[in-house]
Amino acid sequence: MKPSHWLCLLALLFLFPVSPYAAQETSSVEAKIKTLMLDPNTQSPIVVLETVTDKKLLPIWIDVPEARAIALELDHVATPRP
Repeated sequence: MKPSHWLCLLALLFLFPVSPYAAQETSSVEAKIKTLMLDPNTQSPIVVLETVTDKKLLPIWIDVPEARAIALELDHVATPRP
């Protein structure tokens, strides 16, 4: 790695420090898949999650292979293992 790359990396680490306990400080929220749909503008698949406790919706744009895998699981289709 070039020295200039190391300097950039070190600068980023000092500008945006990450706590080693960051993952432990956040709480988890249980969510379930509400629906799988297509973005009407980009035709990209979207999985919409719904939180269990307060019913908030969270859309997540995903790629086609992931959408296919989620759709098969939602339809209870058993696929052969490789």
